[in-house]
Amino acid sequence: MQLYKQLRKINTLKSTQVYEALKEELIQGQWVFNEKIHVNSLIEKFDVSRRPVMEALKMLEKEGFIEIVPQYGCKVIPYSKTAAIEVLRLRSAVETLCVELAIENGTESEMRQFQMFQDIAREKPNLLNDKIHYLHYNREFHTHIVMMAKSPIVTDYILQIWGLNDFYLVQLFDYFNWDVQQSLLDHQELVMAMKQRNVELSKKILSEHFDIFMKQHLENLPNS
Repeated sequence: MQLYKQLRKINTLKSTQVYEALKEELIQGQWVFNEKIHVNSLIEKFDVSRRPVMEALKMLEKEGFIEIVPQYGCKVIPYSKTAAIEVLRLRSAVETLCVELAIENGTESEMRQFQMFQDIAREKPNLLNDKIHYLHYNREFHTHIVMMAKSPIVTDYILQIWGLNDFYLVQLFDYFNWDVQQSLLDHQELVMAMKQRNVELSKKILSEHFDIFMKQHLENLPNS
């Protein structure tokens, strides 16, 4: 996850540290839909004053993870099938743009590093059967693409979408019903197409990859 951390440019402000820690807990499934968030418990947990905790919670509310409700307090967002579908579709659309920009702006050295990363993952494919390990691998894979795109606007947007996307994935989808080995093959096809600077083929591979994932899972989403 080193490349992903580099992309996020994590700083040392206390509020940001609390924000990063809570966001990671949300992404890893340690909080569930509608769960109450006790501010005093967070103050004690992170050994900080109330202000950094509230600033962190406001950042998470802005990104769509939590709600700050007057006269109630803070809680994780409630489940919404519509929101889950929108997040997945947004990710698909933005990452397809990233692929095009990466092919335009990525250097040969960056493409080689991308291939090396994928080669390492292919050496131990069984590790991807673990949900969190796959999540980290998948995030690092797509981070290579975003880094090569070299677009600050797209980067800021995709980082927000990724976090919320991962939260929904961990909450709602079972990776063991998702063919992670096929995903590895799809990724390899995408790497090869991008190295050949084939924009249309690369976008087609990625779009079909997302389409299969969504068709396989969206029909199983609960309505409420």
